[in-house]
Amino acid sequence: MRTRHALFILIGLAVLALACGITSGIGEELSGVQQTLEAAGAELTELAPTLQAQATLIIGQVTESGPEFNATLTAIVGTADALGGELPDIGDVQATIDADAVATAEAQEGELPQYTGGDSMQTTLLQLIPLKAQQQATITGGSEAHNWLFEGQGGQTVAINVTGLNGADPRARLIDPNGAVLIEMDDIDLDTGKKDVSIITKLPVTGLYTVRVDLIAPGDYQIIIEG
Repeated sequence: MRTRHALFILIGLAVLALACGITSGIGEELSGVQQTLEAAGAELTELAPTLQAQATLIIGQVTESGPEFNATLTAIVGTADALGGELPDIGDVQATIDADAVATAEAQEGELPQYTGGDSMQTTLLQLIPLKAQQQATITGGSEAHNWLFEGQGGQTVAINVTGLNGADPRARLIDPNGAVLIEMDDIDLDTGKKDVSIITKLPVTGLYTVRVDLIAPGDYQIIIEG
């Protein structure tokens, strides 16, 4: 009986010793974790002033550039609104381009070809005319003629209309880039007495064509070329 009691006591002591060993191991691990956290906290404490300074610098830069950015954005929006409300018509843009081309050509007028189509009249006007741009001119003498030049493409169909104003009676010749007369017309319809000129034709080659206009008597006329 005494032997059994002693055995129970020995077993209890062994269990107690084992439990104490386990608790001691856990305590050591917890202590290691605590030391790691303390070390990380110390590093964060050291970095905190640097991080705070960098954050302050960034905020300062954003704050400083804010007004300039807002002013630039406002200008861009204002310009976009202005353009949106006043976009030019594409026809006006084309007319401006054509007018510039005519002005350039007039500045270089000495380089433009001057064909007469075989007549002996004096050329008193030598000018480029954009397609679809109606022009008006005056011939002051019976021996005067005007040359209107336009760029044509081979195979392009063009319609040339010359209208006399206040009873003026126009005549017109279409001259190719080499100076040869392609078509000559006086009156559209003698039966009806319509004295205006209308020429519709397909251009044979690409180049600078001439429409030579004169009047039976001095007067005003309008010309328009479409194609």
